[in-house]
Amino acid sequence: MQRRKIPPRSQCLIVINLPEAEATTSQARLDHDLQLLGLHMVTLFDSDEVEPTALIRVKVVFWLEKPRQDNSP
Repeated sequence: MQRRKIPPRSQCLIVINLPEAEATTSQARLDHDLQLLGLHMVTLFDSDEVEPTALIRVKVVFWLEKPRQDNSP
C-alpha cells in the first residue's frame, strides 16, 4: 500500500464549521467548500493579501461529517 504525500502543517489550512454542501459528488462538495472559503478569505487576511480563490491549490481534502441517516456512503 502506497502512502499519500501530505503537505507539511505550515502549508495547511484547517477550516471548521462550514455548512455542509447538499451535493452528492466529491467534486461538487469541494467546489462548494472552496466558494465558501473564498468568501471568508476577506475576513482571514488583509484586503491586499487576499488572493483569488482560483489560485488556491488543493492537494488533500478531508471531510469530517456526520454519518448519513439513510446509511449511504
